[in-house]
Amino acid sequence: MIFNKLILFTVESYFSKAMEEGLTSEREHRAIVGAIRGFMTFGRFSKEEAELVIAIGKEPALKAITDTNISFVVFALEILKLWVELVDKKDRPHLNISDKRLKTGRSKFVVSMLKLKTSDPEKYTELREIINDSVITAKKFIMYTHRRLLDEEHNNTQKQMSS
Repeated sequence: MIFNKLILFTVESYFSKAMEEGLTSEREHRAIVGAIRGFMTFGRFSKEEAELVIAIGKEPALKAITDTNISFVVFALEILKLWVELVDKKDRPHLNISDKRLKTGRSKFVVSMLKLKTSDPEKYTELREIINDSVITAKKFIMYTHRRLLDEEHNNTQKQMSS
């Protein structure tokens, strides 16, 4: 399913960028990136899938969603959480990481933010807005790409039926 590949590619890209910039060094984040890279070795985009994903990525509506000030880590964690909730386990690639573990990364981040709230309220207030924007952006991203790919699938089915 192309949606799975798109989500995993996106999560891997955002986590990798966050790691390069020193924004995360969590062992679990590295494990997720490793599992995704393992999957992507064998589950690469076909030429047609890659062309479709690139075209969707260039759409002004998606650019408007993703051109926001977000936390790469929160965005990736939220996308993973939403993906696990949206796509049935039997329809997702096997990453050798439990659903609970895929979703707990976000929970751990929330706990660290609560600690920050008590130790540095000003910093917490500043970061809270970015975190909220990241969560909202992830939800919009998931909804847009999922709907867009479903529309594409529907259009292809219609073309095949009319042929």
